[in-house]
Amino acid sequence: MRLFFLSLLGLLMAVHIGQAQCLSGTCEDGVGTYRFMDGSIYKGAFKQGLPDGEGVWNYPKDGKVKGLFKKGLPVGEDAFIRAPKAKRKTGCVSGNCRNGIGVYLDEKGNRYVGYFKRHKPSGKGICYYPNGDKYDGNWRDGLPNGEGVLHHASGQLFHGYWQNGNLNSSIKTPKIIEEHALNDLPNSKTYAVVIGIANYEKMDVLDYSDDDAYNFYSFLESSKNRSETIRFLVDENATAANITAAIEDVAEKAGTNDQIVIYYSGHGVEKAIIPFESDGKTNLLPHEEISHILQHSNAKSKTFYIDACNIDEPEANIQRNMNFDGLTVFYSSSPGGESREYAELEQGVFSYFLIDGLKGAADADGDNHITIAELYNYVFVNVNNYTESEQYPWLVVGTE
Repeated sequence: MRLFFLSLLGLLMAVHIGQAQCLSGTCEDGVGTYRFMDGSIYKGAFKQGLPDGEGVWNYPKDGKVKGLFKKGLPVGEDAFIRAPKAKRKTGCVSGNCRNGIGVYLDEKGNRYVGYFKRHKPSGKGICYYPNGDKYDGNWRDGLPNGEGVLHHASGQLFHGYWQNGNLNSSIKTPKIIEEHALNDLPNSKTYAVVIGIANYEKMDVLDYSDDDAYNFYSFLESSKNRSETIRFLVDENATAANITAAIEDVAEKAGTNDQIVIYYSGHGVEKAIIPFESDGKTNLLPHEEISHILQHSNAKSKTFYIDACNIDEPEANIQRNMNFDGLTVFYSSSPGGESREYAELEQGVFSYFLIDGLKGAADADGDNHITIAELYNYVFVNVNNYTESEQYPWLVVGTE
C-alpha cells in the first residue's frame, strides 16, 4: 500500500554483532545505556531504538556530547564539536556511515554529521569545515543538494537551493511566494479538506501520513488562508462518512471565484483512497465519487493531491470509469506504483516536494505564479531523483 524505508535502523544494526549492546535500562523506548561498535557509549533517553531526549554520548578518546538528542542526532550548535581530538581518526568516527546516521571525518578535516545512504551523505546533515564554515541542510550523493544554509566563518549566510555542491540562485527559496502559492486567483478563498491517516483500524500503521497532513495544513494556513475554510481529518476522524461530508461542505461553500483543494495521505489503491475503518478491500472511497461531489461545486479551480500507493487491488472490485471533469488530480505515483516515505525527510517523499514546490521552489520562471506544469515538473523530477527512479508522480487534468 505504502512503503517505508527506515534508514535509521542502520545505526542500531550492530546490536547483535560484536560488542554492540544495550548495557542497562531500556534502549528501545525509555532510558538506558548503549555501547556502539566503535566503543562509544550513549546514556540517556531512547525512542524507537534511537537516542531521543536528554543524554550524554561519550567517545572512546575523551570526546563527549551532552544535551538534547532527536532521532539519533544531537540538537544545537555545539553538536559534535567536542568529538575525539587526542588522535585524529579519518573515516567513520561513530555510528553507521553506510546506511544510517553517523559521523565521518575526511583527510582534509571536514567533519560530516548526519544521514548516510550507500556510504555517502544523503538526507539531512551538517558539515563542519576546518576554516570555520558550516553547511547545514540537505545532501545527496555526498554533496549539498536541496535546501540548505552555508554559515560562512565571517558570519555571512548563504541560504537557498544547492545543486551538486553549488548554490543555484535561479531556484527561489520556499519563502518568496505565499499569496500565489496555489493558483493565484485574485480575491479568492481556498476551501480545503486535508486528510491524513497513519493509525488505521484494520491495516498496517504508517509512519508519516499524519505528519504529511499536519505539514500540508500548516502550509495552507501560512498562505493567508483562514482556518475556518479548512477541514482537517486525521486518523480515527477520517472515516468515509466524515471525509465525504467534509468534501460536500467545501463544495457547497466555495464560490465561483474560489478554489478547492483536497489533500490525502495514507494507504491507497488504484482508483480509491482508504478511510480509517477500511481493510483495504471494502469500505473504500473511490476517486470518482470524490470527483462527482466536486463537479457540483461552482468553484473555479479544483485540485486533488493524493500521497498514497496506486497499486491495483483486484479484490477491491472498483468497477468504475474515471470521470475527472473540471478536476486536476495529482497522484504521488503512476498506475500500479507504490509511494514511499523516508525517515530522513520525516514525510512521504511526494508530500515533501509537493509542499516545497507550492511554497515557491516550483516557480521555474520566477514570475511569482506557479502553474500546474511547473509544479508537476518540479515534483516529478525531485521525487524521481530522490527515490532513484522507483516512484513516478502522475498528473491527470480533467477537462471542463
